[in-house]
Parts: sequence; C-alpha cells; structure tokens
Amino acid sequence: MTIPSSRLILQRQQFSQSHLGRRVSYVLKRSLSSAPATSESSEATSVVVDFPTRHSWKQTPRVCSDVQELKESTASILEQPLGSLYVSNASDSFKDSTSSIENQRNEVYEIADATIQQVEYLMRGHASFVEGSIYDRKGSTGSSLSGPEHLEQMQLLLQKMQHEGNLYMRLREEHLKLAEEETEEEDGEKVAESEESPDMDFAPPGATITMYDAVLDSMAVQSERREDPLVFFETSLQALQAFELDADFLMTEEDKRKKQYFQQRDTYTLATPVTYNAALRGISDHTDFSNPEHRDNALNASFHLYNHM
Repeated sequence: MTIPSSRLILQRQQFSQSHLGRRVSYVLKRSLSSAPATSESSEATSVVVDFPTRHSWKQTPRVCSDVQELKESTASILEQPLGSLYVSNASDSFKDSTSSIENQRNEVYEIADATIQQVEYLMRGHASFVEGSIYDRKGSTGSSLSGPEHLEQMQLLLQKMQHEGNLYMRLREEHLKLAEEETEEEDGEKVAESEESPDMDFAPPGATITMYDAVLDSMAVQSERREDPLVFFETSLQALQAFELDADFLMTEEDKRKKQYFQQRDTYTLATPVTYNAALRGISDHTDFSNPEHRDNALNASFHLYNHM
C-alpha cells in the first residue's frame, strides 16, 4: 500500500474587519495527495482550518459603540464607592511580608486588569464621539451627549481610576509603616528609615497610558470648548510621572545609567507619541498668544515636554 504524501500550503488571506483597520489572517491548508490511480480506495482530500497568527492583545482595541451600554456602564463605574472597584480585593497583596515589591505590583495589576480594560473600553467609546479623535468613528450617531460632554465623562473616569490607584498606594504605605513599627517593638530598636517612601516604589495601579492618551487627544482635537493650556501640561505630566516611576522600578541598572527608558516594557504606563504630541498640540491650539504671560507659560510647558520626549 502506498502512503499518501503530505503537502502544507500557507496561504495568506486578507479580510475586512472594520473601518478602524484591516487584519491579516492566515489560512492553513493541508492537502493530501492521492495514491497512484491504480488504487481505487485512494481519494484526494482538502482540509481548511483558520489559523490565528496574532495574539488578541495585538488586535485593534475594542470600542464601546453601543450608546446605552456606554451610558449605563460609565454611570456604574462612577457611582461605585472609592476602593470598591478593585482595591478591596487587592489589599491582601501587600500584607504578605515575604512578598517582594515586584510580586505585589504584579498581583494588584492581575486583580485590577478587568476593571482597567473595562474603563479603557468605555473611554474609547466616549472618544469615538469626539470628532477628529484617534478613535473617531465617522458617522457615529445616537448619542445625546455632545463632544465636550463625552470628554467630561472621560475625564471623570480617569479621575476615578487615579483615586482608586492612590487609595491602594496609601493603604499599602500605612500597612508597611505599621509592620515596621511592630518590628521595632519586637526588636527593641529603631529600624533604619528607607530613603524612599513606600508609595514611590511604583506608579499607582489604575490610570493607564491608554486612558491618559484618550483624554489628551480628545481635548486637543475638540473645538467646541477651549481648555486651559496648562491642563494639557498637567495631564501629560501625570502620565509621564507614572511612566518614570515604573521605568525606574522595572529598568536594570545598566538601562538607568544609559537613560534608556525605551527598555521599559510595561504597557500599562509606557508613554506613547500621543502622550507628547496631543499635549503639545493642545497647548499650541488653545493658548492666547496675544497674552505675554500665557505665551510664556505655553513655551515653558512645550519646551519641558519636548525635552522629556
């Protein structure tokens, strides 16, 4: 009996996903050639199998386009008492005295990740109704809110996540101080104080670079409401402070010596071009340059961001 030979054919196939972009998919085809014609039992077969080549995190981020879902889910997040989104579940992560700082950070992000993804999903949804934003879906209709009102919802969501993250860091610091005092009482001597405050070990978990970028970009492109130029600078600085804290925490000593911040691989706080460009554009477009004081403030802020970039 003759054994059929196998032949693998990798065929690239493109298909339309949405107006946000196209995704490349591959179809793996396995063709089994038939045995010689003299064999009556042999027959050609062809099996087509979808073969994903990209992990889900590389796909186009999901956007909440359902107006009702956007409204209800946003209200649900904003109405939650402070600490109830994930901090109450994450507080045990720093109570284990044997746990390293890195483990504590990883654990709190594992617990907070579902909330973070939901808020990013909602913020992209609000941004899709802001004309000209990076998430703008041309023709998005059905919302009773204006562009500035959607932006306000985004800012409230960002503040909510900032407060949640700050609460976690405050509780963590209080616990570490209490544990230190108990150690002093047991040992009968004062433990040397750390040069760095416990809450500065890493950036507060909650507000991510995706959230900051969505707010900065939407502020920069919307023309219905003028923003104080310093708001762009302050919002960008908040994002960059989180980036620097985590970069310093995650980078090696060699990276720090060379100031190679691009080695920071944490996607939660890793600064992007939007972090700088949206802030610079907003400062430029929303500044009254006829006012010398406003002009000087805008130039100082812009040079600071450009230098950091």
